[in-house]
Amino acid sequence: MKKRPALMGSSSRVKRRISHPQTLTTAQGEIHFRSKFEAQVAKELIKSKAKFTYETVSYDYIISSSYTPDFILPNCVVEVKGVLTKEERKKYIAVKAQHPTLRICFCFQNASNKLSKAKRSLTYSAWAERHGFPWCNKTIPKEWYAE
Repeated sequence: MKKRPALMGSSSRVKRRISHPQTLTTAQGEIHFRSKFEAQVAKELIKSKAKFTYETVSYDYIISSSYTPDFILPNCVVEVKGVLTKEERKKYIAVKAQHPTLRICFCFQNASNKLSKAKRSLTYSAWAERHGFPWCNKTIPKEWYAE
């Protein structure tokens, strides 16, 4: 469990997109809510004189899943990727963190593909290097399977 500061007077720590932010002034100061509905619930709690805090505690969690590599070679497991989605990137980082001795290598169809359409987006190869994954472009190098 991580304690976080209450959202009193500043929403600078908010990372996710807020579609309809709402601010409510209370005796303790301003609280910035992520939605109109959250503000409405807070008003009801205040009206009922209930004691509460808003987004002051954070809980880590792990979603259990399994990973099946594309190819198992003597020196590594290989993922063959034409498209590398955000969800897949998270998965490979999580697998690597939970299985540090597993050598996950990537064989990209086009290693210069970008992760997104943004101007400064990383390429697949740059992402792999940043996260410590060996990678190749189109052809698996012999050292990955030579015994």
